[in-house]
Amino acid sequence: MSGILIGILLLLAASGAVAQGSVLPVSSRGPEIRSVEVVGAGEVEPGVISRVLATRASRCRSPLLLPACALGIDASVERGYLDEAALRADEERLRALHLSYGYPAARVNAEVTRLPRGGVAVRFISWPGEPLIVRSVVVRGLEELPNGIDLPSLPLVPGDRFGLAPLETAQRIIAGRLAAEGYAFAQVGVSGPLPEEGGPYDLVLEVRTGPLAVFGSTTIHAELPLTASDVREYLAYESGQRFSPAALERTVERLYRVPIVERVQVQPSPSDDGDNQVHTDIVVTTSEPRGLQLEGAVSSSACVAGVTGWTDRYFLDQPQTVSLSVGASNLFVEPLRRFPCAGAGKDDFAKPDFFVRADLTRSLGPDTWMNIGGGFSRESSPRAYIQSGVIGRISVVHELRRGVDITVAYSPEYRDNPTAAPLFCGIYGICTAESLSGFVSGNRLAPVEFAMAFGPPRARRIDPGTPLMAEWTYPPLPEWTYSGRVSVLGAARPTLSDFDFARLIVEGTFTRYPGRLFQLAGRARGGVLLGSGPLPPQVRLFGGGPFGVRGLEPNLLGPRILTVSPSRVEQLGCAPVSRGCDEVVADPAFVQSRPTGGTSLLEASIEGRMWAASYLQIAIFNDLGILHISERDDAPARISAAKAILTPGAGVLALTPLGPFRIDLAYNPSPRHRYPLFSRDEETGDQVHLGDVVFDPFNVGSPSALQKMRRRLQLQLSMRQPF
Repeated sequence: MSGILIGILLLLAASGAVAQGSVLPVSSRGPEIRSVEVVGAGEVEPGVISRVLATRASRCRSPLLLPACALGIDASVERGYLDEAALRADEERLRALHLSYGYPAARVNAEVTRLPRGGVAVRFISWPGEPLIVRSVVVRGLEELPNGIDLPSLPLVPGDRFGLAPLETAQRIIAGRLAAEGYAFAQVGVSGPLPEEGGPYDLVLEVRTGPLAVFGSTTIHAELPLTASDVREYLAYESGQRFSPAALERTVERLYRVPIVERVQVQPSPSDDGDNQVHTDIVVTTSEPRGLQLEGAVSSSACVAGVTGWTDRYFLDQPQTVSLSVGASNLFVEPLRRFPCAGAGKDDFAKPDFFVRADLTRSLGPDTWMNIGGGFSRESSPRAYIQSGVIGRISVVHELRRGVDITVAYSPEYRDNPTAAPLFCGIYGICTAESLSGFVSGNRLAPVEFAMAFGPPRARRIDPGTPLMAEWTYPPLPEWTYSGRVSVLGAARPTLSDFDFARLIVEGTFTRYPGRLFQLAGRARGGVLLGSGPLPPQVRLFGGGPFGVRGLEPNLLGPRILTVSPSRVEQLGCAPVSRGCDEVVADPAFVQSRPTGGTSLLEASIEGRMWAASYLQIAIFNDLGILHISERDDAPARISAAKAILTPGAGVLALTPLGPFRIDLAYNPSPRHRYPLFSRDEETGDQVHLGDVVFDPFNVGSPSALQKMRRRLQLQLSMRQPF
């Protein structure tokens, strides 16, 4: 049985090499193939068939060249020619493919028809025959184990159609379960040959466990400047310890955390030192130890961004990293305001951000890493806040167990927050220039953070260098993946902070894989903010944007205020005095929305995804957002306490040579609102509440129904999946 399986897999794998082989000499070419059709394939997926066949019709080399192909430009067409040997081989490949799907008596015949205008049409006709149906599944050989073993559910159960893929998966599941118990040499085979005809089939899996294995010697091949002793510090096992695949995967995970490591190969094999010992070869290749880096990104919230820097990944002859970096974002906002920078904001929020930073990252143990960094920056969050000044951070990350990290961090900063004055006035009633000066300039914020993140283990699978270990090193893909993070951030006088607060944020994601092409994904994020006295906007909770509620621009979830420059107050048709603009309809061209942020937040998203092509994924989604703000009696305006919104939409993920690009289009159902309007008194510098105005950006200027609909559609761009 194992010989049949290996032969089929080799036959199918060879088809890729034939399909992409060299072009036949002109003298040996057959007629050009105009079309290839497969009839009667039954359960076999068309995409699988197209990858297996070497016989292919002439086609356009790229969708980008379709106009050239339509004009008949020869260089744009990849031509296929008839090859009788390849045709006969394709018949065998299709027969083997039907066998792998559980049709042992399948017959395939290729027909070639010459066309009146030249060339030929190729037609493969399949007769699958009766399938093999699993009548029973028996696993023999486990009863001899001293403590027995519990097997998980196998992908072949009575009533299923037999297939080589689920059979191979079942063998790997059993071998992987045995390897986890220390039986590294276990073999799982099939008793007897496959039937030559379809019908009921009693599947018997024979298990030979072999002896309990232990780790033997380890040979390390480390590319310079890394040394074997550097690598040995990250081993998760010792010689003589009972063999465990989890220990090998933990070793791989640890090594991939070392910044200079580029690739890790772990190859376990039988040892010459004893019948039950496993020898391990570890090959570690490194990236360039030193060099300049240049990265760029584009998104709705940060517009165009770029970072460059110098990095030494083997600083002072140790596997630790020193980096010096300079970056800028919010670039080219004005010329790109319509797309992709629609969420960047106006006035000061449209100016470039920048940072200069230095960092040191080093290991404190195989599972613990420390980072110390600091620099100077101007940072903005669209419409919410702008802060500039000196920043610092020291953090320690410890992997508590596989897939679970704990972080402790201290992040002192000394910054100005010049655009926060309207928010302090609207939320806390601090409106005079004198009282505001202590909140918008020279602020010390020094929070301590405790965080825990969890998710699937990050190890890249162990390289099956020998047939011995190939059975358990590649378990089937999971049906679910998940991740989560819990963060508690707090500051007070003892941390050298000017503000006292505590903030809790909990977020999690999941992805369900019901099939090879489909995904169901979800995300939830919630937070609570507690504090005494006025708090700066950067610690408040915000939502909306390409990674939140996508029907809203970044940060615009929930209550907000409006601001207008003193020079534009009269353009609104009102007076620049307290309550001088009550009930005026505010033109969005003259005012700016400023989100207040909240003291409690909930965002939730559900999304269905489908791969339309190998480089293109389409999605439909629905996002929910709820943000609440605690009301204060001393505030000059009544800000709505809570806002909730539901925004449906659709998106596309495109995989390009420049990286992945995700574009989302969502519907914003927001009704018209009354918001407090603020401006600055040019003589005193005080913030003035001009009254509550009507804000309805979707109906300004008597738009048509189509224009209203277009205004409610929010376009978001990012260079990764939303979650």
